[in-house]
Amino acid sequence: MSVGGICLLVLSGCAELADPGVAPGQAEADAKARDTGFDDPRGEDHGRPVEDSGGVTIEATTPANALLVPPVGEWQYLDHTGVCRTPAGGSTGANQPWNSLLSGDGTGGTFDDSATANWLPGDAELGYGDGDEDKVISFGPSSSNKCISYYFRREFQVDDPTLFDSLSVLLLRDDGAIVYINGEQVVRSNLTSGTVTSTTRASSTVDGDDEDEFLSFTAITNLLDPGVNLIAVEVHQRSPSSSDVTFNLVLEGELDAGTLVTDSLVADDATIEQSNPNTRFGTSSRCKTDGAAGETNSGQDQVCLLQWDLSALTALLTDNEVTVLGAELRANVVNTTNDRYDVSPVLVDWLESRVTWNDPDGTLTSADWNGGVFGPTNLDNAVSVINALDTGAKVVTLPPDLVQSWIDSPTSNAGIALSDSTFRNGIDLSSGETSSPPRLVVTTEQVPIP
Repeated sequence: MSVGGICLLVLSGCAELADPGVAPGQAEADAKARDTGFDDPRGEDHGRPVEDSGGVTIEATTPANALLVPPVGEWQYLDHTGVCRTPAGGSTGANQPWNSLLSGDGTGGTFDDSATANWLPGDAELGYGDGDEDKVISFGPSSSNKCISYYFRREFQVDDPTLFDSLSVLLLRDDGAIVYINGEQVVRSNLTSGTVTSTTRASSTVDGDDEDEFLSFTAITNLLDPGVNLIAVEVHQRSPSSSDVTFNLVLEGELDAGTLVTDSLVADDATIEQSNPNTRFGTSSRCKTDGAAGETNSGQDQVCLLQWDLSALTALLTDNEVTVLGAELRANVVNTTNDRYDVSPVLVDWLESRVTWNDPDGTLTSADWNGGVFGPTNLDNAVSVINALDTGAKVVTLPPDLVQSWIDSPTSNAGIALSDSTFRNGIDLSSGETSSPPRLVVTTEQVPIP
């Protein structure tokens, strides 16, 4: 089995979106902000470049965001098989049982989102009709009279919410949506500002490239609690004859720079090609990824690998507790795509100057790709996704615990990959051989050991 284009990167960015008619803690916008590759208004690195003893340039920059809810992983959704349902206990407005942790029945228990209550699990992206969903959900009893509203819930853990000045939401919705955090409405997009029920239609139809764009909502009031939190979303269609529903979401915490330390590291990167399995592309000016058919139906699956030297941070562990709070890959896109590619940790180490589709380090010995050639067994589960509707600076936020594991255990650091075996519209990044190399931006708390 081939793994299509694979590219390793991190991307994030924000656009200030607000509406004076929206309640405190809520963002509202229908304007374009950043796509799944996340345009990065923070993009320029600010601060002093520092050369460590290993020759790795670490550059101060704006803090990375903390990834709280990634665009992969499991949600609970209300199943519409055979009938259009509304959540138990009421579906209208904030602080309803379905968009809160508690059941709302006075018992103090949690809301029942189990299969018994017609809630089912499904991995993001969820929806129907586009063919790119990870989980296809039911549209209801009739293909000509589909349900208008669809409901989603996801719990997530936050150890210390005081770390975050505010929150950001990246929302992929077709057609309209409302987002709640712990029962409070924080985003309303493409829906009327009045009362919304299960039959309220979206304000307009979303189609074309807009179906593939993650809208960015920033400076959301921090409504998080220590421990378990809940994010809930209702997606509304414009018409019961709509051909598709799409939903995905990213939640990030915007860190207070304070006493935190932010470093920026330039990547080692290399493209590998299935159709040129023994050719080394480590000095190419582009980091390329493409799927099974290739952008020109050439059959040239491409994979771009990115890896960063974190030894300077590992060295600090001798005298300090180093805790990763935020991590992003910031890169420059030079070839766009509306397809969404998985961003996955690589499981086998590789060398930039020698890696090929057939061999990770040019030795053809025991340090080989799993299975003998590059393939899905060389990747861990995806930690994020990326697409890019525009060229320029892009950001993908990574799980802090992934980068923490690379610092604590350097032998586990084989970088990340962007991949899919079927998408045909590839994405290219400027490589480390250019003036706009992919960077890993890491924000840490560093506390001296007594």
